Amino acid sequence: MIEKLNIIIISITVFILSSLVLSPSSFGETWYVKDQLKLTIRAGEGTQYRILGLLSSGDSVEVIEIKDGWAEIRLGEDKKGWVLARYLSKSIPKTAKYNEMEIKIKDQSVKLKQLKTERDELKKENKDLKEQLLKEKEKTEQLSRNYEELKEGSVSYISVKESRDQLLCELKEKKDINRKLIIENQILRRSQKVYLLIGGAGVLLIGWLIGSAVERRRVKNSSRLKYRF
Repeated sequence: MIEKLNIIIISITVFILSSLVLSPSSFGETWYVKDQLKLTIRAGEGTQYRILGLLSSGDSVEVIEIKDGWAEIRLGEDKKGWVLARYLSKSIPKTAKYNEMEIKIKDQSVKLKQLKTERDELKKENKDLKEQLLKEKEKTEQLSRNYEELKEGSVSYISVKESRDQLLCELKEKKDINRKLIIENQILRRSQKVYLLIGGAGVLLIGWLIGSAVERRRVKNSSRLKYRF
């Protein structure tokens, strides 16, 4: 008897507290099913009504009204039901928070994985760009060296060309001088021949004159000898 009385007192106390806590001003707000529960949804405010479905811990529902310890909830646009009000709470249950945090962690893990993938791709692109830049730098340095060699070669070519032109000028001058010397030598040879001819003729003439003079003297001497005898 005493146990039944205690149960009745506890039930009345719970009903009074539920009525005080779940005031009408809270109706229409979002409530959550408490931790570690599978809450039955019934067609009316009592266990005698048929079960419409189940709610799990952390599920959110819209409370329409509270009546005799039961809360009328809205399940959809045209679907309603009743659950025990004492198993509802305005605060998000720890399980729901945990699940929400787990979902967020999973999302963050996926994002982190994507970021790592993007980072690895960027690292690879950066590496490729560095290699390409190094190759371009080597090409540029090679072009610079080729330019300098070409420049030096051009300077050497110009210098050689100038030396060659100068030598050609000197050679031409020497050829002109040599040609003049050849012409002068030819003239001298001709002059020597003329002088030799003139000299030979002069010698012959002198010999002839001497011979003639000697012959005249010899004739005179012969004449003188005839007169004496």
